[in-house]
Amino acid sequence: MRRLLSCIAVGALLLVGAGTAAAADLKPWDLSVPGASGHGTVGNVDKLATVTGTISVTDATPGQCYFVQVGVVEPLLPRHPVYWASSERQCGPGTRAVTVTKPNDWTTIEPQVRICADTDNCDYNAYSNITVPAEVRTGVSAVSTGSHVSLALKNGKVTAWGDNHYGELDVPAEASSGVTAISAAWGHDAALRNGKVIAWGANDNKQNEVPAEAQSGVSAIATGNIHTLALKNGKVLAWGGNFSGQLNVPAEARSGVSAIAAAGLSSAALRNGKVIAWGEAGSKVPVEAQSGVSAIYATDHDVYAVKNGKAISIRGAAVPAEAQSGLSSVTGDHSCTYGLKGDRVLGWAASLNADCLVPAAAQSGVTGISAGEYHRLVLKGGEVYMWGHLSPTPPR
Repeated sequence: MRRLLSCIAVGALLLVGAGTAAAADLKPWDLSVPGASGHGTVGNVDKLATVTGTISVTDATPGQCYFVQVGVVEPLLPRHPVYWASSERQCGPGTRAVTVTKPNDWTTIEPQVRICADTDNCDYNAYSNITVPAEVRTGVSAVSTGSHVSLALKNGKVTAWGDNHYGELDVPAEASSGVTAISAAWGHDAALRNGKVIAWGANDNKQNEVPAEAQSGVSAIATGNIHTLALKNGKVLAWGGNFSGQLNVPAEARSGVSAIAAAGLSSAALRNGKVIAWGEAGSKVPVEAQSGVSAIYATDHDVYAVKNGKAISIRGAAVPAEAQSGLSSVTGDHSCTYGLKGDRVLGWAASLNADCLVPAAAQSGVTGISAGEYHRLVLKGGEVYMWGHLSPTPPR
């Protein structure tokens, strides 16, 4: 949290005034910070907050890079947060042209612009690895995002960062080695070590009170907002909150299950190629997902099956044509759904007016993706990158 506050403080010194501007009403900007300066134009162009210009770096510190950001104000949210997107970086002395855009439906509000150095940690809402802890920027085997927390697994050790309102960052010592799977949720996290489920964070619905049956022999874990699932010898175990029936494991999911998924208030299992769903997602599984399914995934309000590379929404949500072949996995939040197709991430809207654009850097070389409520983690050959808004968790 300190890093975010530091970032905001740095950015505040570099903002161009936020007045009002008509679409395509470009205004000049001219900024300087220790080690770098830049100038150009900023404004709204066809519902895109747009910054163009150049950035010049004089700082010769090895590995130090500078970049320009454009910021969009969200006037309907408390405190009117600013969401940022970053330009290309200039590393070491030199000058380069920069262009950066971000969707902006509020075209009467002028975009903001600032210059940042990598060490400022101010690109928490831009695609980067700056806010990823240094120890897990490389060599990572798995990532998982909760609403406002991120987990990474490296050499059997769990690392957590983000908000700690419910103790989500207080990783137990037991999860510092030998862990084989991780799962993050709204305010609680889970890890799997030697067949035992380890849980920490929020416990207001007893989601961290691991039953004796889940303390040995477990092969998979999944976490929803207030509940946890475990798979043991083909049987689904569930504990925590049951507001939408997400703990009511159907008889069919008590044997022969090969995979589980949970998110929001939904639970799902895969048995002999058939999807079984319960909780908020409902139990009416489309005929297409009742056979031949190879994998299941849960987003904030839905469950997705992957069948012959095609994403199938259990709740009947529209799936774009590009996501109907070649997909290997699906993740999502309350607004957007993302699929991994080959080595690139696809994004599509799960709700109206959602901004589900995928950064160019996440459209190649990707080996894994996980979406939290406001941020996403991408795994690229063991390297971890993030984009989105890792904001504090609101109290329940």
